[in-house]
Amino acid sequence: MHAAGHVAANLSFAAVAISLTHTVKTLEPVFNVVLSYIFMGTVTPPSVLAGVSYASAADLSFNWAGFNTAMISNLTFGFRAVLSKK
Repeated sequence: MHAAGHVAANLSFAAVAISLTHTVKTLEPVFNVVLSYIFMGTVTPPSVLAGVSYASAADLSFNWAGFNTAMISNLTFGFRAVLSKK
């Protein structure tokens, strides 16, 4: 999981501005919350979703390849965080 997360993050760095990748990667806690709920049944309210969406949509270097690879990175790191607690 860890290596896949880093590969996806680096692909995103290559596709879009580093600032956009880091902005999208701030969603990692949201992935942790959702995956924790699915796999462990814990409930935590996510709070950063709206701000990240707004900041990402306004970025001039936005493209779907960079966004998607950053999201894949979030997903793999979220799985790593949740499964390491199980």
